[in-house]
Amino acid sequence: MRYIDPADRARTLAAIEKIVATSTVPGATAKLHIHGEFLPLVQSDKSKIMFDAYRAAAKDAGLPNLDGEFAGGCADSGFTASVGTPTICGVGPVGGNAHTALEYLDLDSIVPRAQALALAILRTGVD
Repeated sequence: MRYIDPADRARTLAAIEKIVATSTVPGATAKLHIHGEFLPLVQSDKSKIMFDAYRAAAKDAGLPNLDGEFAGGCADSGFTASVGTPTICGVGPVGGNAHTALEYLDLDSIVPRAQALALAILRTGVD
């Protein structure tokens, strides 16, 4: 189950639980088990500022203008964002077809993306 807004989780989960609780076959029952989940990355005001700083650093490092994009997925970044930590995601190398036999990494993207991230970190002034 994927959702964008944390409020959508409760509504969707309630609908799924209603389906699970409704038996259409006499004597049959079902149980819902959640074995783990990822949280959505919800952009905070501080995360937006961080992303804008990264975008400026990326431009200065020679990368094309980065507008950001919604990938529709889940990542560890949702955990840090959910506890109020300013978070950006997807600043690593370019690739595609994640978690499939066709997954790939654009080797030429490694150095420029690392340079952009390093420049953004250096500009924060954090020791």
